[in-house]
Parts: sequence; structure tokens; C-alpha cells
Amino acid sequence: MRAPPGGETGPRRSDTTIPARIALALAGLLLASAPSTALAQYTCPADWRDAGVEVADPQPIAPAGVPEVEIDALHAFVTEAGVASVAELLAVLPGWLHSNHVLIDQTRTAHRASVEHPRVILFGSDARFLLSFGSDPADPTREVVDLAELEADGHWKLRSLDFRTTPPTLSADDAACTGCHADPPRPFWGSYPSWPGAFGADRDRVTAAQATRLNQLRANPGASDRFFALGIPPPYGGGPWEAGDVVRLPGRYYAYSNTILNLELGAAVADGAFQRLRAAPGYRDLRDELLTLSYCAVSDASGYVSSGARNAVTATLLARGVTPASRDALYRHLGVDPAGTFSLHRLAGETPDPSWNVATDSLAGLVNLLILHDWMQKDPALLLLLEAQPDPRTAFNAGCFYDKADLIRHKVHLGWTLRGAARQASRAVGMDLDLLRATQGVLDPMKGSLCPFLYERVQSATPASVAACSDGVDNDGDGLADFPADPGCAAAGAPREDPECDDGLDDDRDGAVDLADPDCAAPDDDAEAASAALAFCGLGPELVLVLPALAWLRARRSRSS
Repeated sequence: MRAPPGGETGPRRSDTTIPARIALALAGLLLASAPSTALAQYTCPADWRDAGVEVADPQPIAPAGVPEVEIDALHAFVTEAGVASVAELLAVLPGWLHSNHVLIDQTRTAHRASVEHPRVILFGSDARFLLSFGSDPADPTREVVDLAELEADGHWKLRSLDFRTTPPTLSADDAACTGCHADPPRPFWGSYPSWPGAFGADRDRVTAAQATRLNQLRANPGASDRFFALGIPPPYGGGPWEAGDVVRLPGRYYAYSNTILNLELGAAVADGAFQRLRAAPGYRDLRDELLTLSYCAVSDASGYVSSGARNAVTATLLARGVTPASRDALYRHLGVDPAGTFSLHRLAGETPDPSWNVATDSLAGLVNLLILHDWMQKDPALLLLLEAQPDPRTAFNAGCFYDKADLIRHKVHLGWTLRGAARQASRAVGMDLDLLRATQGVLDPMKGSLCPFLYERVQSATPASVAACSDGVDNDGDGLADFPADPGCAAAGAPREDPECDDGLDDDRDGAVDLADPDCAAPDDDAEAASAALAFCGLGPELVLVLPALAWLRARRSRSS
């Protein structure tokens, strides 16, 4: 067994200083075509947008003749182009999808897998699209490709593309997948640093049998129509693969295959959860409480209680029908169940375990970073706080930026905004191993400022101040909750879901109810009665004001006559 440069198989920490650890780690992130023995020198980015390469478009479209990496677009492409087999599909896929793969020798899917005929998962540069297929010639589903895509609304779409028919048939829905992948569906992958059934299942290190198979694939990649495009690289140090060598990717500076899938998939799953939270009607009003419960209540437990924040959060959530006052309960209130969403290493029907390890953080920690990034763009007070926080060099952060705001921008830009070919180009020249370290790298160093800020905010948001039209509750019992679903809500900040023109009552006792009342122009009108200014038989407000003066003048004239 040859240890890779640095002697570690993933983003673990030792007592080595930051620059030395980064150099040692980056020394192992060698391109497959030209292994190098030189240690890499870590250089801070020029600014938060610096991706290590020139990026004209952070999310570039596919060039002509190459399919867009989306399920429906891929199906349309293979149908129109006459792609008739998995081998033909692999020949037209973009290189950045091929270059990111893991090999599976044991599977619980309907497909076959073994060391001799491994199953392949292509996850691309960002794991927002996954494509898997078998290589066993005797597998009856060999010409069926499984697909998973993270959609813009944060939900995962799972389909199969069957090349046994002409043209290839795309499955209609997720029904065939939810038995394993849960409902709503999500990917299934082991938790760092253990991936049962994968080549390199324990900390990316291959067994003797897996090493033998990798040597065969490198010696004759064209022997199978499944591996010709993968670019199986040599092990670190060159030569043949041996037991204990680290399975690695071509075209990646940091190249540990299974760990990379963990990192990229963790970013994608966290983004999906965040998009679903943000779309919930009550999210905007509950960001303070969400971040307080997800971070401060755990990391600053005594301060959370002694400050009075716990009582305030409990009261606010109770007013919205959320109990207990916990992160998971609030997540569920906002439409995301952590037990299902975060248990990526558990099949449907198995005991959930939302503590899936990204390798650098928890999934909830990454969601916290995305919440903070989204929130600071809309809240001047929060942005001011983050711009006042320095970006210190710590055991988990290189300290490259002037303030925390730019550090957060950089992490989100490289970790979420860059996709596809742009992300691959950036990952080919380098990768900060702490990029997805949100809790230790961003939140912990400013806990003393961030948590008191949140405590003050949650205590100012008393239950009475929560607008009925954005509290996530059907306050008037009409089956509709909040703006814009409830017609009684003129805006998210409206105090009632049932103003007088939508409450089912004859409030002005004129015999007409709600929209039947001529004084109600819309359901969100606040009063059925005509305004006081219009109740003077058409005199108008200005004339009403001068009536006392006219009466005095008339009396004076009477006395003088």
C-alpha cells in the first residue's frame, strides 16, 4: 500500500499548521495524465469570485452536439439524435460528467454489480445530476440507465431511461424509485468515511481484488463498452494499483473519488433543502428562529437560555402551532423533514439518521450557511454585522478575506453557484479543503457576535407582531393560509386573513355580506361600511370641515338682523 501525499484519505485534521496541511493535501490532488511529486503552494484567492481559472459563465450551457445534463433534455436529445444504446449515450456525454465517477461492486438495486463487473455512478462536477448504469453482460437491465436530478424547487426527480426500446423510454414518475429512495425521493450514498459496496469503501482505499480490476481496466479500457470514457487514472505515485491505494478521479486536483462525491452531493442536498425552506410561506419571518435553533441553541446552549431567547422562540413558534421549539419541528413546519431529507445513507424503511456526514460539516450546517448568505443580501443590519467580523486564520479557515461577508460569498460562489464545466475547470486547478466547512470555518469564530444578534431579534419578534397573512396558519378556517393563497390577505404583512369583506358576516348590518356589499371592492377590503367621509350624503370631507363655521356665520347674521 502506498500512502498518498500527505498520508490522509480525506479532509481530516491533525496538528500540522494550516499552510503545511493544505500543501500536503494538495500535493495528492494530481491530474491523472501527469502525476507530480512537487508540493502545491496554497494561494489565497484574489477576491471572493476567484475560482482559480477565468470563468466567463458560472453555469455554462452545453456546446452543440452535447446534451444538456437534465433528465428531460437528455431524453429529448437521445430521441432526436437516434442514440440507441448506453454505449452510444456515454460517447456523447460531456467530459465533466465522465470524469466524476465511483464504482460499485455491491448493490441493493435491481441491477447487478460485482468487482469484475462494477456498476458505475457518474455524478459530474456538482452532483446535481447523477447517472448510473451496470456493466455485467448478463444483467437483463444492462441497457437501463438510472437518473437523478435536483430540480430548481429543491426536490429530487428520479427516472430510468430504457434503451431496450426504440426510441429509449423514460419512466413517467418516481413511483419505481420511492421504495428505496423514500418519498419525496432523494439520493442514496454512504456517510463519510464509509461507503459499503463501493470501490474504496473504507476511506477510499481499495481492496486487493479491486486493485486487480482497476489494473485490468487501465490496461484495456476498450474491453467493455462501459469504461472507455471514464479515464481510470493510475494510483498516487504511479505504477500498478495495489491493495490500500486510494481510489481517485481524473481531472481533479483533489481526487479522492468517494470523498468528492460526498462533498458535492452534500452541497447539492443542502441546496435542495434550503430552496424548499425558502419557498415556505413562513420562512422569511422565521429566519431568526431557524438559525437560532439550528446553530445557537446547540453551540451556545447556556446563552440561548439565559438571554431569554429560548422563551421568546418557544412563544413565537407556539403561536404558529409549532411544538416543540426545536430545529427539526421548525424544519417540518416549513416543509422539510430532516429525518428523510438528510438520511442519505438510509434506504426507505430503515431507521432514519439525519447525521449524514458531508466530510467537513453536517447537512444542516451547510443549510445554515445558505440561509446566512441569502439573508445578508436582504437585511442591512445582518450585512453590517458580517462586514464588521474579521476573517481570521484558524485551524479550519485560511483567513484570506477582509471580512466574514466576503468569506461567505466566496464559499457560496465556489460551492453552489459554479456548476457543470465551469465547476470542473475550477476543481481541476485546486480546491480549498475547507470550502464546505461552514460551522467551524464561518459560524464558530463569530458565535460571540452572531448569537447575541439573533437573541435580540427573536425577542423583538413577539407572537403578536407576527402577521396573520405570513404565519403559516389558516387563521380564519377557510382552508387557505397566508398571502397570496387566502383572498383575504392583501399582502404578507396584513394583520388579518378575514377582513370584514371576507369574514362571512354582515359587519355594517346593511343586509349585504362581504362581496355582496356594494362597499366591498375586494375580499381584502378592511370594512364593509362606507367611510365616515362618505356618510354625509355626498357632501365630501372638505365641506364637512367647514360646516361649523357656516353655522356660526348664520347665527351671527340672525342676531344682527
